[in-house]
Amino acid sequence: MTNNIEDRLAFGKREAADILGIGQTKLEALIANGIIKAVKSGKIVLIAREELKAYLASLPPAIMKDRTNSSEDKRRREAAREGAA
Repeated sequence: MTNNIEDRLAFGKREAADILGIGQTKLEALIANGIIKAVKSGKIVLIAREELKAYLASLPPAIMKDRTNSSEDKRRREAAREGAA
């Protein structure tokens, strides 16, 4: 067995969850719902590298909050306008 993650073809549930940055329970739910396909080798559940990549590719882009219009910035602008008037 290789320890080099780049050479691995498949991962156990714990490893796959760590790679995705999710909990093992969430991974098990994704498998149970058919979103991520897994195979069994004896008692071991394995998830192919391609399945992890496909899952990540299927996720929507993250929408980050525009911090330039935060309430603190609005207060500063309003205070500046009041001071100029």
